[in-house]
Amino acid sequence: MAKWTALHYDVSKTLMAEKLQHVKIEGLNLYLVIDLPDPVFKRLERDPVWIQKMTDKANAKVTPIIARLVARVKQADQKAARFDPKAAHLFSMDIDTTARHEMEQAGHDMAAEVDRLFEDYKKGQDGLRDFRIKSGAKITMNGVAIVGAVAVTAATHGALAPAGIVAIARSGIVITQECAKLATTADQIARYIQGELKLLGEFMSKNMKDASTMKKVKQSGKEIGLGVLSGLLGVEIPNLKNCKGHIEVHKVDIAKLDHESHELAKTIHGAYDEQVRWEAKVDKAKAELLPKKLEKAQSGAKAAAKILHNLLEATVKVNQGVERANARQIVFEKALNAMATGVPDWVGYVQTAVTLGVDVGLAVGGASTAIEQGLAALIAVEIDVGSELLDRA
Repeated sequence: MAKWTALHYDVSKTLMAEKLQHVKIEGLNLYLVIDLPDPVFKRLERDPVWIQKMTDKANAKVTPIIARLVARVKQADQKAARFDPKAAHLFSMDIDTTARHEMEQAGHDMAAEVDRLFEDYKKGQDGLRDFRIKSGAKITMNGVAIVGAVAVTAATHGALAPAGIVAIARSGIVITQECAKLATTADQIARYIQGELKLLGEFMSKNMKDASTMKKVKQSGKEIGLGVLSGLLGVEIPNLKNCKGHIEVHKVDIAKLDHESHELAKTIHGAYDEQVRWEAKVDKAKAELLPKKLEKAQSGAKAAAKILHNLLEATVKVNQGVERANARQIVFEKALNAMATGVPDWVGYVQTAVTLGVDVGLAVGGASTAIEQGLAALIAVEIDVGSELLDRA
């Protein structure tokens, strides 16, 4: 297998071209890395048509996200001159989180698009049809610095800016997107498993009805299971290996989803706790705040509290979807085991498995979308409040 670094985006260079005065992001790079068989690598690295198509597809996903990141960094750069050292540190952390999130999104979208392109491209290429590639992204970043900030800014309240909440919310968006992706994949695998269990059930039913097979089974004195049927008939069981493999993949995918859903819950609760701490800081300093600033902080706090309440409710829905997925895994394992060992009631197990609703992706995806939108709204509220607190006027 070869590992091909096919594309490189020097994002720091793009940011330098904007002639930023205060925000410096060093060593921010995004790479497209493709794992592929050696014969495929030798073909594709010299194929100008593939390289052009790959570049066009990747650019279509990456360029808008880089442009969005540049716009956000420029906004921060315009405000950075008013930051005191503490505010500069907090906002550099927020920019760091934002940059990593945007690059992770760009890398994910780019890799998925290139994989889809190859599946389509290989159809018209002799010698490529039996191969697959796996694309991924590599991200590097040395760090973020805000330079030239004022040493003391008594007229602003940058230390009260809710940058910590913003950083937590941005990380929550990444986790939310991963939950939705894992749930969708799990549903796709579940549909494969249901189709394979149905075929295995039909195979078993057909051959158990065959008189000669029944005679052999009675002579063997064994219970009737897939393994026995296969041995007596001397035929390979259709889709058994695939079904076992898909059930194992489904199990792994659900375990990852379970982990991510717990991380999401911890992140949402972390944002809630950070919000409470921030409100306490504002309340303590309210005597020092101008009425306009205090009003903005208090209205922002109310809006954030409502958003966080909705986020907690949506997180519960994600966890309910995960519970259904875990229950589905148990049913799949029981059905295959019942057929393999010849449990008398195997038909009932299989019938239950193949008629299960495959809707975890829909449930988790819907809740995840609501969470992502809620976190984005929370970020907008907090940035709005932070901008007011940083403003001297």
